[in-house]
Amino acid sequence: CRRSNSGGESSSRSAVNPLHPEYAGLREVLSRSQREAEAAASIQSPHVGDVYDVGRTDDGRPFIVAEFLDGRELAEYMKDKGRLDLQISVRVVRQICKALSAAHALGIVHRDMKPDNIFLTGDLSDPTAKVIDFGISKVAEAGGQSQTKTGMIMGSPAYMAPEQAKGERVDHRVDIYATGAILYELVTGKRPFDKTDPTATIMAVLLEDPERPCAVNPSLPLSPEMVIQRAVAKSPAARY
Repeated sequence: CRRSNSGGESSSRSAVNPLHPEYAGLREVLSRSQREAEAAASIQSPHVGDVYDVGRTDDGRPFIVAEFLDGRELAEYMKDKGRLDLQISVRVVRQICKALSAAHALGIVHRDMKPDNIFLTGDLSDPTAKVIDFGISKVAEAGGQSQTKTGMIMGSPAYMAPEQAKGERVDHRVDIYATGAILYELVTGKRPFDKTDPTATIMAVLLEDPERPCAVNPSLPLSPEMVIQRAVAKSPAARY
């Protein structure tokens, strides 16, 4: 599929991602697809994967038309590489921050930041990062309301901020926490909290402090450790 703003054919390719038939009849999944399209389409950043449209096939299956990304998921890349070089780690996280800054400026909170939702393109020794999947994003509305309710727990436990794990109302600082957790994993090769099951991981997020990054990776300078520790502070007020 090719996309052009001028009405003619261009070399910009798009990816058509159909929803699996098993989920095509689920209202919440359909709503999530629509939210992802609307949220991503409104964010102007070279570090956010574009979503152009949502439609249905002739037989009724929903699909998303998105930017075609050539590269690898960060999660997959980390499985192969383990701990990444500090310079690459910082480059990737700075780009993630630029994407989130653009989203937060529009009142959009991703709420599921994790390596699976970051795509690396270009030269992987000097990659360009793209944040994808805004499907459970929270969009602030007039009067400070949001599309989610207090008491709902959504996200990935290993990267979930304490207030999110409690089901409390959240803001952009849950994305800051998750980005700090991602940086922790990039420079140490392990997650801040990685227990045997999701419930145990959530309990650790609420009650424990992660091992110091420099203790896991003694070659890590003190300055990135200080950045990580502030980003993953238990209290949202103590974060960036």
